[in-house]
Amino acid sequence: MYSPNADWFELPRQGPFRTFRMFYETSDGEQVGAYIVLPVHANGQGLLYLRGGTRNIGMVRPTRLMQFAQAGYLVMAPFYRGNLGGTGKEDFGHHDILDAISAFDWLNE
Repeated sequence: MYSPNADWFELPRQGPFRTFRMFYETSDGEQVGAYIVLPVHANGQGLLYLRGGTRNIGMVRPTRLMQFAQAGYLVMAPFYRGNLGGTGKEDFGHHDILDAISAFDWLNE
């Protein structure tokens, strides 16, 4: 159920996978959105899915992430900062690098 003030909300199911939109905080204080897809049969490993593109070009699609979840991975796929409700502004490899590092730290926990 969607809650605009929540850090997490679950998206409608597509097959057996639970898919969430969430926000995490980067080391420089930005709020970045991401998809999380939970596997049905976890293999105990996480996968950080980083993509190329800009804004909606090359946008992460949950159905692509489900292919990795099918193999047992918990999948986290961050959006670019400033996109889909996140704060900050994408800057192509400058501060955006902190988004990936912070996502890795979150996933590692």
